[in-house]
Amino acid sequence: MKFLILVTAMVAASGCASSSSKKIDQDLDARLQSAPTASNSEEFGKSARKQIKESTASSEQKAKLLQLQRNTQDQSIQLREQSYKLRSLLIQDLAAKNYDRDEVEAIKDRLKKIEDQRLQLIYTAMDQASTILGHDLVDQNVQIMRTFDFEGHGNEE
Repeated sequence: MKFLILVTAMVAASGCASSSSKKIDQDLDARLQSAPTASNSEEFGKSARKQIKESTASSEQKAKLLQLQRNTQDQSIQLREQSYKLRSLLIQDLAAKNYDRDEVEAIKDRLKKIEDQRLQLIYTAMDQASTILGHDLVDQNVQIMRTFDFEGHGNEE
């Protein structure tokens, strides 16, 4: 019984999420049209620091966010430099007279790992910023499962 209620709740939530998701996507597309574009990491960092300083966050939160931004930007720059080096090698190998598919694949694998690390760095920084600002990060599906005691595997009384 609890399982049926859980499935029904999840289906209802996903239906609401679908129409809500379309609205969010439309709003996001509109916001992206007017968002400023940074041409390099220095410009982006400057813009991020300005937004943090002008935010309504407390002084303590701003200090933590600014430190997080600096650390994240430094790490991102290092990863981007590694990515550029790998891309350069990839172009050299693709254009080489003695093309080596295995080497190209190895470079592509390393490049993917670097880009995955960079993306994970960004996601982690966003989670840390949300924590600093006190935002609730609990996923809606986890809340639904907890509500219906799914983690207890439907222990019925």
